[in-house]
Amino acid sequence: MKKIFILPFLVLLVVACTEQKKSSNSLDLSASNSTNNSILKPSIPELTTQIRDFEFVENDDGTLSIKKYNNYLPKKVVLPDFYQDKKITGILDNAFTSSGGIETIVISEFIENIASKAFMSCLTLTSFEVVENNKFFASENGLLFNFTKDELVFCPPNRENIEISSDIVKICDNAFQYYRGTNINLNEGLKEIGAYAFASTSFLKSMIIPDSVKNLGQGAFYLSNISSVKLGSGLDKIEPETFMNCNSLISLSIPGNVKIIENMAIRNNFKLTELIFEEGVITIAQGACVDNGEKILSLPSTLKTIGENAFLRNRNLKNVTIPEGVVSLGNGAFSYCEVLESLSLPSTIENIGYSLVAYDRALESIEISKDNPKFQCIDNVLYSKDGFRLLAYPGNAKLSEYSVKDSVKIIDREAFSYAIRLEKIIIPNSLESIGAYAFASSPKLNIIKFMGTTTEFKRININETINEEVISCFDLSNISVVNCEDGDVDIYDL
Repeated sequence: MKKIFILPFLVLLVVACTEQKKSSNSLDLSASNSTNNSILKPSIPELTTQIRDFEFVENDDGTLSIKKYNNYLPKKVVLPDFYQDKKITGILDNAFTSSGGIETIVISEFIENIASKAFMSCLTLTSFEVVENNKFFASENGLLFNFTKDELVFCPPNRENIEISSDIVKICDNAFQYYRGTNINLNEGLKEIGAYAFASTSFLKSMIIPDSVKNLGQGAFYLSNISSVKLGSGLDKIEPETFMNCNSLISLSIPGNVKIIENMAIRNNFKLTELIFEEGVITIAQGACVDNGEKILSLPSTLKTIGENAFLRNRNLKNVTIPEGVVSLGNGAFSYCEVLESLSLPSTIENIGYSLVAYDRALESIEISKDNPKFQCIDNVLYSKDGFRLLAYPGNAKLSEYSVKDSVKIIDREAFSYAIRLEKIIIPNSLESIGAYAFASSPKLNIIKFMGTTTEFKRININETINEEVISCFDLSNISVVNCEDGDVDIYDL
């Protein structure tokens, strides 16, 4: 009887050992799904953290990075040194996103790479500690630094009134993102501020950027509640999204040492009432100042280029004067400015894109210096100097009927858009092309008279391809037929 009992037992024992060996040879990167519920042996003995609360991914060199931490009840979390005999050397983006109650994180011995968004929105975090044997990072007063302490890697969000040490030369990407304090004093000697360094700061009200700073990173104040920023003399450009969605920003002055305002650099600031570009600024790039609320716009004589859609949808601009010296205005530079009443252009303008003032329903006048060799205004309508191109008709012009000049060959895209009083347009038989949406959203405009035959009209190019879509000059208009000298043309037959 004993032999009959022991033999099956031995078989089961061999099978169990075989399964255990297989398990040890395959790495389960999701520690939370592992049967290993052991307590870590942290570098600081009195702290304990459950290994099962971590998820890992394997790096190219066979080490591990922390992908996710899943327990936000402990106030103090010690990062592990090993998992299944593999060193833990990194922390990935969003590993500690929105961690509920963590106040302190202890950086373990082998951590050498920490992603800039590793501690994203850990709003209760107040301090970092770094174990003594780590050769890549250091902590002081609860802040996280590189090993030599000349770069500030991350400031816990739940801090107040940070004074940056005079030794710091770099504030890293996302270093103060979600910071909940009201004040940060930056040190003279600081050279670089990383991307999104002060993004989503709800209580930070003002900041002085030292003259020593040469690079203010993309999105530095993105979604910040900041109301005042003084830019230093070391900057030569404003990066994309630097002042984007700053809901409390009221006034902004760009100093003359800044030469370029990049795409989306100053965008979606509805309370921004005053935007001043000081002498020295050369380029306001494509989309640089979209969706702002400024009433006062000051442009310098050093300015050369205003890019495509640069001031698109600036909702409170009433009068704009482009200074002498500007040579180029991009497509749609002042389009959708719903209260813009006047636009004055200088003698130096050489290039003007299409849709310059499209959908500006309050626009009454466009003026340009008579000395300009490339363009002219005739009764507030903008033409090329040779008379071949009609660029823009002011949306709030007082006329109900308008005759396009006989020499015109091209009517620009959206040239007559939102002409709120216009009922009839007479166009010459010299026309060769009419741009997309040329008559769009003009509520009373329903008559187009062509001074030529139906055959001549059908030779005119009335379509443009935009983003691989063919758009007619009559799209979004109230026009259904064109009256020609020998009959009507139904636009739906074209």
